[in-house]
Formats: sequence, structure tokens, C-alpha cells
Amino acid sequence: DLKLPYSQFQNTVEGIITSFPMYAAYSPANGNKLIFNDGFALINLKLKGTAKISSVRVENPAESVVAGISNADAATGKFTVTKGMDFAALNCTNQGAFTPLNASTATNFYVMVAPGNYAPGLKVSICDSEHGAMFHTIPAITLEAGQVYTISKTYACESDLVFYEGFDNF
Repeated sequence: DLKLPYSQFQNTVEGIITSFPMYAAYSPANGNKLIFNDGFALINLKLKGTAKISSVRVENPAESVVAGISNADAATGKFTVTKGMDFAALNCTNQGAFTPLNASTATNFYVMVAPGNYAPGLKVSICDSEHGAMFHTIPAITLEAGQVYTISKTYACESDLVFYEGFDNF
């Protein structure tokens, strides 16, 4: 079993992710070699702006799993998420300090997701410390293990939004 948490934390991954979480496979069928493979795909949200971000959520509108427990497929050697949640949430509260943005330099927000075909796309929700929010839709996409999908945005709260309670589970 390989576990991809649906609740992730910005202050523990910021500046630390230099490669993907990997798993090792060994068998006589592969020549008795220990082979390391990427386990997950990564959404890299690059944000500029002046707000303090409290959370980022990546959700599958089709309600199929994005994070959870993976099992190895004996035929392909790849991991497939077999049960879990239809979202992954990145907690950016950092013990009340939040994650401040910079107007000129982008801040990276990394959200690990399960590789797979997301035919309806993915919905990205970004919430700030002042109960504002911004939404972005990733069009239909197939993500492979080890793939990084980058989104570059300037954060701006939705203009018609009065109050949004969006920490963790939104």
C-alpha cells in the first residue's frame, strides 16, 4: 500500500520537495533489480499577489478519487488509487502565520494528486486569510506519475464574494 494524503501541509513541503515521493519495486521478473518509480503527479500552483493564503484545494468534479490508498497493479507495476477522497487540500495556515504572497515573485503551492484521467478536469479553490477565495478550472487532463502540471496566476479574490469559509475541507 502507498498512501497519498488528502490533507497536506504547506509548511512541511515548502522548499523541501526536490523530487517526487517514490516507491521501490523488486522482482525476479525485472532481473532482480531494485527499481524506483514516481508514485504521484503534482499540481504546482504558482501565485503572485498581496494576500495571505490559508488553503488550496484540488477537487475532482466527477467525484472519483484524487488522494487515498494506492495498490500496485501486478500487470503494470504502477500504483492505482483504489479508495480515498475526491479532493486533496493543502493547509497553508502555518500556525496562524498563513502563507504570504509576493506581488513580484511567485510562491509555489505543491499539491500531490493521483495519476489518472480527469475527463471533467479539476477544480482548484484558493482561500485567503480574510475569507476571500479564487477559483480556477483545469480543463480535461491526464496526469502521469512524475508529471508536474503548473498553473501561474495572480491571486485576486472573486469580485462578487462576500465571505468564504474555506479552510481544509472547504
